[in-house]
Amino acid sequence: AAELNLDDITTQAATWAQDTTISASSALPTLPTDCTRVVVSVTGDAVRWKPNDLVPTASAGMYIPENGTVLFVGTNAELAKLHFIEVAASAQIDCLYLK
Repeated sequence: AAELNLDDITTQAATWAQDTTISASSALPTLPTDCTRVVVSVTGDAVRWKPNDLVPTASAGMYIPENGTVLFVGTNAELAKLHFIEVAASAQIDCLYLK
């Protein structure tokens, strides 16, 4: 499992975003152009995700449970191709973007 050093959050320009409308497949909200890591936290209900501009559905894709957190690491172009969708109504993702 990847680890996130808390110094990264305080010494690098961390930005936040939230997406509360993932009833249809959505990319990361307001992804900064210099971002190479993103922490995604799920609240409200579970979500599914797929890479490479593939479209997840409520029943297909990698599963992140409610209150789950995942660290994604890659180039900005790779992160831009992540897509998320809620498994049931009321799911949302909170994103912490890091360089």
